[in-house]
Amino acid sequence: AQADSERGFLVDHLPLIGKDLSGNEVIIPDPYQARVIGCRAVVDSLKARGWMGAEEYRRAQIALGAEKYSALVSPDMEPDLTQGATLYLMGATAGLLADAGALESACRYYRIHVDEWYINEARGAIDAMERATRLDQWIGRLLRRISDGLESGVYQCAQIPDGQSATERGQEMDIIYDLLLAANQPGDVLWIDDRWLNSHLRSDAAPIIGISEALSTLRRRELISEQDYYDKLLKLRAGNIRYIPISAEEILYHLSQASIAEGALISTPELRALKKYLAGCFLDSEALQIPPLPAGAPNPVGEMEFVFNTKSAVEAAIARVCMSICRTS
Repeated sequence: AQADSERGFLVDHLPLIGKDLSGNEVIIPDPYQARVIGCRAVVDSLKARGWMGAEEYRRAQIALGAEKYSALVSPDMEPDLTQGATLYLMGATAGLLADAGALESACRYYRIHVDEWYINEARGAIDAMERATRLDQWIGRLLRRISDGLESGVYQCAQIPDGQSATERGQEMDIIYDLLLAANQPGDVLWIDDRWLNSHLRSDAAPIIGISEALSTLRRRELISEQDYYDKLLKLRAGNIRYIPISAEEILYHLSQASIAEGALISTPELRALKKYLAGCFLDSEALQIPPLPAGAPNPVGEMEFVFNTKSAVEAAIARVCMSICRTS
């Protein structure tokens, strides 16, 4: 109706097929038939007016394949797509014209309106490509770091005792089994970030820790600064890595970075990230390992320790803030 009121054209995939899965073609009412066209009509119009070269037109025809020209019954009723005509590109017709190499020319000579659905799809595709690019770059950096570490001796390949090679269990389980076999010397520690494996306090030969314990040890030995320590924890929380313990010190650190105006705390991105993380952990209650757990579970209390420790950390942070206020008043 909008295309008709503006003397514009609705560009769609032709023939139009109903959504009832019958495969039947939709009959367009006479008043609107002249306003519904296919991508081929746009391409033919660009060629007829000299806005598209012969080779470009040939490639476009191949890309469009057997798409129907228009919904018009009579071929002598060709749509008059003059310069400045308004075209409403429905569904994925913008992508079809782009694949045919005609979208740029169409945008140059016509007023183009694109379906909001397609814009959202395009944005999603761009976001996915950017995420894939970042992931690829991260994997490249990780591989280089591991390679450099092996060459310098910082990293060493796990040595599996003779006669204890893992049977075929799948790649992930083979790696875990190799680690369990390799940690067989006094002082060895297994660093594994897996919620089920971390529920075991230790293997037969070594304690099992996660990234939070590793970072805490680095901070305690002053191998990383306080700011680096809390920044790394915040990155884990921003990545929704469950369930990283929180301490009163972490809460107070981020509170100390915030300002107060007219007696009210001005929230910071860090405090909002912390709040969002904890809200996500507790709202997603089905993901938490809460008793009663199946018989034989390595840790019968599950992840309730995370719940209780978080409650204690928040209470301790509030108490210390109140004490600080009392001392200064």
